[in-house]
Amino acid sequence: MHIGQFSLVICSFVLAVAGYFIWPHEPSLLPAISILSIAAVSFIASRYIAPQNCRRVGLVLLAVLIGFAWAQMRSHMQAQNGKAPIGELQIYGSVEWHEAQARGSRWDVRVQDGDNNYVLRLYGKRSHLELAAPGCYIMLTAEISSLPGPIVLGGYDPRRDAWFTGRRGQGFIRSIDDVDCTVPIEWRHNLARARLALARHYRANMSDEAGPVAAALVTGVRGAIARSVRDASRHSGLAHMLAISGLHMALFASSVYALLRLLAAMIPRLVLHHDLRKPSAMISLAAATGYLFLSGAGVATQRAYIMLAIFFLAILLDRPAITMRNVLWAALLVLVWQPHAVMQAGFQMSFSAVMALVAVYEAWRQRDTLYVRWERMSLLQQIMRRFWRYASALFMTSLIAGSVTGFIAIVRFQQVGTFGLPANLLAMPLFGTLIMPMAPLSLWLMPVGFETPVLVLMESGIENVLAVAGYFTAMSGALWRPGASAAYVMPLATLGFGIICLLNSRWRLFGLLPITLALTGIGQGERPALHMFGRKLIAARTDDALLVLRQRGHQYELDRLARHHGLVPKEISCRPHCRLTLKGGIEFAYHDRLGGLTQSCRSADVIVMPFAEARYPSRAQLFDSPAFTKRVHRQFTDEGGQLYRQRISKNRLWQRD
Repeated sequence: MHIGQFSLVICSFVLAVAGYFIWPHEPSLLPAISILSIAAVSFIASRYIAPQNCRRVGLVLLAVLIGFAWAQMRSHMQAQNGKAPIGELQIYGSVEWHEAQARGSRWDVRVQDGDNNYVLRLYGKRSHLELAAPGCYIMLTAEISSLPGPIVLGGYDPRRDAWFTGRRGQGFIRSIDDVDCTVPIEWRHNLARARLALARHYRANMSDEAGPVAAALVTGVRGAIARSVRDASRHSGLAHMLAISGLHMALFASSVYALLRLLAAMIPRLVLHHDLRKPSAMISLAAATGYLFLSGAGVATQRAYIMLAIFFLAILLDRPAITMRNVLWAALLVLVWQPHAVMQAGFQMSFSAVMALVAVYEAWRQRDTLYVRWERMSLLQQIMRRFWRYASALFMTSLIAGSVTGFIAIVRFQQVGTFGLPANLLAMPLFGTLIMPMAPLSLWLMPVGFETPVLVLMESGIENVLAVAGYFTAMSGALWRPGASAAYVMPLATLGFGIICLLNSRWRLFGLLPITLALTGIGQGERPALHMFGRKLIAARTDDALLVLRQRGHQYELDRLARHHGLVPKEISCRPHCRLTLKGGIEFAYHDRLGGLTQSCRSADVIVMPFAEARYPSRAQLFDSPAFTKRVHRQFTDEGGQLYRQRISKNRLWQRD
């Protein structure tokens, strides 16, 4: 069994970065620095006194400690941004970004208060957009609150990503009191204004459904996409088309590269006397750089750009572009730039899909002998063989990438589109020919006003893709929600996946064993017995149902609970009271008022009474109106027939208020 030293070192670095972020408590800096120093000395000594295997162990240890220490250092560097105040306050800052949403507007306002320099995510009315533009300084009154924690404790924590982007709070705009747009603006504000203007142009010159999607694909401005379009794309397995990622960057840059090579082929003398691959690669890389900034340079787009830049650099250096080494280099550079990306589903999906495709491509390339027989074929045979290769490559690409990303979607999002494979087989040819290649063409033709025919083709492609999404979404059983998976699923799957992709011998088949064990844990994760989001949303889990006892808003939170439990929530009437047997045999009672409380106190283990105060003590675990004076998120699990409260973790830097 052999794995390359480079692959081993990069994988060790990646796992160490991930290890820092899943560590239950914030590690101390001094031990990490001390251990790193000892490891460096040991590695240097081992080069002279130890055999090759010992040196490899020392190198892996050094990579692990560097990765862990680097992630920790980058996290502490973000602490310099400071802390946002809480409450109804008057805020003065610069508008970094704003865009329309389905029911209002979303703003990112940068506040500089002494040594503090942080961003607030604010929500306001649509009419507020007319008052200021990116780069303007505004004074506004807003209700500021701390960033929300995880909806299901132990699940995805949005505070981590916000920490690394400099966001320290969120809130609602009450009023905009003053606006000053006379100050000189920076280049990033000019870029933001250009993106917003370009998004408006796409929406104005295309249909109501296609325009917002085209604007999102080119500029990254997604707020105007209808909820029905988002849901249809998500449920059909086509949601990856709406968020700019590696697929979009690759299609955008490769379209430029292919167009340049096609134009060059029209001048035979030029092609025969000059190698135009390198100039085409340089121009394509420049186009990809422009697309990076035009699309907003989000985390996923930066990831895709780094990977694509390495591929074009390989062409410039006369090296193979599609190799596993290049993929690992891209992963390393992304994590050096943004260590927290290792915990994002986008990073895991994109790199897993690319690694799987590259592994299959390298294995197939070693056995491909078609080039030997190509000249013996007739023209019709060559055409048929090209068509067969395109169809089979599309099928295999969709199957491999869809299987890998679908597995991650099941674990991370607790849902996956059942018909994702056929939907992608129908949509990807349209996406790769009529949608993304039209994006650079439309940008080139827009300054001279000749972009209309290109936008018509792009609109046709988008509408057909949306029709595919709507067709499969309307089918019975279009969405599979198995519920939360066991904690061991992702580590085992990662181990097996790494063995299959990185080993170059038959030993790679042993990677199927941990993957098979991981599959047994799908949908077998822990399900809490009770959720309470203040008085607004109270949901209880019985043996076979997720019951909503009270709901006032919080639809997003309820949807996430439904995904976690793998059940369709059922609303029941609990007026004036109701009694249930929760998961684990716990007797539960809900009361809107005091009537019937005496009986519940005798028989129930847990009583929830949000609007009345109990007059006498009870042997039951009681939550009456004083317990709901603060809007606190409570989650309870059953352990041995008793209910235990899980608390929101505040042990990491990004979790502290």
